[in-house]
Amino acid sequence: LGAHPAIEAIGRCLFHADVRVRAAAARALRDMGGGTLLLEAFPKVPPDTQVEVAMGLGQLHYLPAIPAISSVATGRGPMPYRMEAIKALGLMGSIEGTAVLAGLLKAKGLLAATELPEIRLAAAKALKGIGTREALDLLDQVAASAHVDFRQALVMLRQGKE
Repeated sequence: LGAHPAIEAIGRCLFHADVRVRAAAARALRDMGGGTLLLEAFPKVPPDTQVEVAMGLGQLHYLPAIPAISSVATGRGPMPYRMEAIKALGLMGSIEGTAVLAGLLKAKGLLAATELPEIRLAAAKALKGIGTREALDLLDQVAASAHVDFRQALVMLRQGKE
């Protein structure tokens, strides 16, 4: 990858002033298999570009990126960025990503869930997308103990009725 003549120029485009150029650069690096460069740039690019970079890393199944993407998914940043990071973890389909998604789905405080329903549902969708026995069993387990409204959403998701 490093030998490709355009790789350095594309990498610099991740920091361009125009968000469309940054997004196109992230997609180009993904298409070239540039997981290492995407991960290196991830903490340095603007948040809107982090979303595009995270999705690229997820599509590449670039497992070394799980800690960085997990920090966005579990952080307190804007919900759209968190939801895209959750999707990226789902795309990776790894045990480590499954554990992070499970934590988001099962997050509970003293009286109720500590994560917003939208975040929990995004984690459930990502787990369903992973599709391993472990991920699906986790969905069933949470559905059995969830509040009625959330339980119905999980059951519908599990049955394929998003």
